Amino acid sequence: MFQVEIYGRVRRAVRVEGRSQRAVAKEFGLSRETVRKMLQYAVPPGYQRQQPVKRPKLGPWIGYGIPCRQLPTADSMWTQQQVDVPTRISGTVLVSASTLTGYEFGSVLLSPFQPFMHERPLDTIDDGVFVYSGTFNTSLASAFGYYTRAADALANKQLDAALNAAEQAVAINPNLMQGQVVLGDTLAALHRDQESADAYDKALAIAQRMEPSAKADWTATLNTKLAALHV
Repeated sequence: MFQVEIYGRVRRAVRVEGRSQRAVAKEFGLSRETVRKMLQYAVPPGYQRQQPVKRPKLGPWIGYGIPCRQLPTADSMWTQQQVDVPTRISGTVLVSASTLTGYEFGSVLLSPFQPFMHERPLDTIDDGVFVYSGTFNTSLASAFGYYTRAADALANKQLDAALNAAEQAVAINPNLMQGQVVLGDTLAALHRDQESADAYDKALAIAQRMEPSAKADWTATLNTKLAALHV
């Protein structure tokens, strides 16, 4: 079974950075079939339950506010599902253990669930879902929604819409690195190179606080983007 870190880095390289499966397979020394399989699952297959999950003692989600409004995840981002979240939410929040680790985003600092990593859960369902209750700062998740909207608009060459969404993302929470990157990418497409460089520099400052492997990857990516600008 592959290490969780490698699994997350492969998925991020293809799904987030937009690199080809062939290039990623070569970089990580994997077969293209292995890379393809890694992209099919939200968590490594070895981490999946082999037996049907037992129902929690309170019954099938009774008392936890199900059905719930969705929060953004790596899968919702990769499937281009737009998830809009207010900057603060009150009530019950359910977060899966795999999502809370942040590894699917490639780094804890790329996860919109960072505030929950410092909260003590009220309860745990089947050792896999953490239950929180209270009022929470969800500005990262809110900014993340504008980031995905900006990335989609940029991919479709709708530069005005991309710029508007990217600017809203960083205004809501400038610490969302993806927001700074998509803002830089959009400004570069508009040939506003100095402003683009400013956004990339802010993203680079965030990257310096990442785990070593993610820091190395993102530092290289952002320095490449900066080198392509005329400033």
